[in-house]
Amino acid sequence: TLPFIALIPILFYIYLIIPIYINPPNIDKDSFFGSGEAHKDDETVYPYLIDLSTQVREMRRMAQESINEVDEGTFERRIWSFLSDFNWDSHAHFINSFPHYKTQIEGLSIHFIHTEIKHQEKVKVIPILLLPASFSGFWSFIKILPILSNPSRYGFDFGIRDTLVFNVVIPSYPMSLFSDSPSNQTKVDNLSVSRIINKLMTDRLSYSKFFIFGDGGIGSEIASTISTLYPSSVSGLIIRDPTATVQGIRNTLQLYFLRSDSIETKMPLPTHFPRIEDESFAVSLRYIIDRYGESSFSPDLDREITLDEISTSFSFFLLTNSLRSHIDLLDTTLSHSTLHATTTVPTFVISSTISKFHVPKSLLAHTFLNLTRYDEIDGGILYPLSKSTELAKKIFSFVELYV
Repeated sequence: TLPFIALIPILFYIYLIIPIYINPPNIDKDSFFGSGEAHKDDETVYPYLIDLSTQVREMRRMAQESINEVDEGTFERRIWSFLSDFNWDSHAHFINSFPHYKTQIEGLSIHFIHTEIKHQEKVKVIPILLLPASFSGFWSFIKILPILSNPSRYGFDFGIRDTLVFNVVIPSYPMSLFSDSPSNQTKVDNLSVSRIINKLMTDRLSYSKFFIFGDGGIGSEIASTISTLYPSSVSGLIIRDPTATVQGIRNTLQLYFLRSDSIETKMPLPTHFPRIEDESFAVSLRYIIDRYGESSFSPDLDREITLDEISTSFSFFLLTNSLRSHIDLLDTTLSHSTLHATTTVPTFVISSTISKFHVPKSLLAHTFLNLTRYDEIDGGILYPLSKSTELAKKIFSFVELYV
């Protein structure tokens, strides 16, 4: 064993400087998660109006009834107070000013936003897919979306030759918010979700190539998986706070003939989400607040974004009664990831220094073999909301290199 022990530093050094390409798995080209016998999808894309007025009235009532259970002067109390007097009418007008749609994919009704602004001047229009973080949705992109789709209106002029603008697509994941959950007792995993979203982009919306931004947790996981499984569709990948599983690191080490237990990894991993059996308003809201608190060193989350922005973001899972199914989705996509392959598309990693799940660049380089840019940022929770202009500039500067 002594010769082997002596080789470990050498092999680990080789591991650090020479990444190995790992082929993606073969996956089914299609599946069916709808009700009844499998049948052909209705591929119609139709407009969708978000109307939660009835649910908001019930949420306000429950917040008012339970507010005395929360200590005064706390972050939780501020959230409770805001939701107990939630003004849905003003939010509904703003939310529905964006073009919402639904379409059926693999038997599931999938909700998404899709902006296509007609520009009079000479511009280069680039499609981009924005994937929300865990316990988040389209609301987290509500401030960056207008900048990406119409930058000149906000005083920006991006592009080396032609002005760059984006057609923006933001889906609700299956089992989350305004998209369906499987009705046949099966759960969708990261491969299924990636296939469904890729079909949305390439089949329903007819984009042959597109860029992807994946926010932390499930956003970075699904963005990475799409880029790995369908590299011919992805022009470039931008991800914030990608996760690295211990098993994935060990699988890579074994390719260098290192025992999987020869390197001790102590990084915290956002891959376990406690079950929620009681879906009452108070329990569900505390659960969401706790999950966000676990991923940031900031004790009061509204120091980073406004109380309105964060409360509204939290409210969508309560109003759509999809928290439990979203937790199931996170469990299947993160805790039991079936993908440990490498990604070859041009990749830009944005890493939050305040995140508890910070992954070093040296490890990421073994998953993202074409990692061309790595930025560290101070922003953490709901970064696209708190630093929308900063993120837009990063996205444009990366895309400029590949169009």
